[in-house]
Amino acid sequence: MRIYRPAIISLAAAALLLALLLPSPALAADEKISFNFVGVDITAVAKFVSDVTGKNFIYDDRVRGKVTIIAPTKIDSDDAYDLFTSVLLLKGYTLVPSGIGVYKIVPVAEARQSGLKVTDRRTPMNEDFIARLIPIEHISASSALKFLQPMISRNGYISSFGPGNLILIMDTGLVIEKILKIVSAIDKPFEAEEPEVVYLENSDAEEVGRVLNEGITKNAQARGVKPSAKAVPVKRINALVLFGSRAERASLVKLIKSLDVEQKSERGVINVYFLENADAEEMSAVLKNLLTGGAK
Repeated sequence: MRIYRPAIISLAAAALLLALLLPSPALAADEKISFNFVGVDITAVAKFVSDVTGKNFIYDDRVRGKVTIIAPTKIDSDDAYDLFTSVLLLKGYTLVPSGIGVYKIVPVAEARQSGLKVTDRRTPMNEDFIARLIPIEHISASSALKFLQPMISRNGYISSFGPGNLILIMDTGLVIEKILKIVSAIDKPFEAEEPEVVYLENSDAEEVGRVLNEGITKNAQARGVKPSAKAVPVKRINALVLFGSRAERASLVKLIKSLDVEQKSERGVINVYFLENADAEEMSAVLKNLLTGGAK
């Protein structure tokens, strides 16, 4: 028979737990505080920040260490929270949202496995560890990763996500803010270049143009981006005007050459006949004489 007994904790431990989990009265919006600590335990700083911000922090026995924080001027509650997240990061910890007004203090290396909520909204510029989805519109996510990968912190993570040309980032709010600025700089449509005219010899310009544009659209949809090239048929001269980057136009020209060929029915056909009762050389001479009309 098993007997389950409630765990017994000290009054001091119970008081600390209640102080950290119960909502605390936050500062007024215009109220300032002094933020100066010398050789103070991180847990004591967490209690102080919880009191002035109204945020609740959860952590276990692994969160330990002493910190010194000196702020020469008084700061508001938002700045106090941001300063606290920076101090935590220096000591190897970060904050992970765990409900409304509740944050878990965990080692940075474990932040990715702490059930981060993925968002596509703007994130706060502090050291909180956040999962963020960033849509890429004009270039492929794989191309964007080449620029963004070096910006990720040692414990961060970045990859392409899903079929919608998205990028998933798990890192601090400050790093993600830098990533967003880079994305805005590189995620731009290709600059317009001079169009190219391709004349067709054996095919109809409208039919080839339809095939090209359908291929361009399907290729762009597969990559989750907007089409950046186009083929416009000109029926009067049976030609195609190609718009897009130099690389795109070169690809389209190569495809046009493959399509603009003579129809098979117009090509000569070679037939082989096996003779059973006549000599092949004599028959060849007779046929040649018939084709030339008997002329020598």
